[in-house]
Order: sequence, then C-alpha cells, then structure tokens
Amino acid sequence: MGGDYQAPGVRCCCIGTNRAADTDEVKTGGDTAIKKFTLQFDSAAVDNLLISEGEIAAAASLVSEPLKQASGRPPPISKPFMPGRSAR
Repeated sequence: MGGDYQAPGVRCCCIGTNRAADTDEVKTGGDTAIKKFTLQFDSAAVDNLLISEGEIAAAASLVSEPLKQASGRPPPISKPFMPGRSAR
C-alpha cells in the first residue's frame, strides 16, 4: 500500500505503528475497539458511533467541488434506481 499518508493539516503521531494488530483488534473487538482507539488517538470519548444524515450533509458541504471531482467517485444518483430503468 505504499508509504504512510498524512492528510494536510492533521497532526499524526503513533498511528500505524502496528496496523495489522490494530486492524485485528477492530475486527475482533468491533465498536469497543473503535471507541478505545478514538480515545487513544483523538482524545475523544464517544458513546455513539452512528452519524446522522445531517452530520453527513454538513461534512460533505465542507468538501470543495474540485476535491469531490478528484476523488474519482461518480456523483450521487438523483433519482432512486429501479432495476430495468435508467437512473437518469
């Protein structure tokens, strides 16, 4: 997977020192492991891991259009998809 990646403006320390073990812990420990790592790396204690549609929309609004285009993902379909029918 190449070298370590650090997002612009994000301070990164100690993350990824043992990714395989951390990944295994998340696979076996689930939400409990996620909460542990969130506290360990982000210094944030979380009770609820669910994200509301409003929170997703708010976060998406912070991403610039050029960055959205650069992600290579197609834009969301504006109409519900029904088998056998065109989505557009």
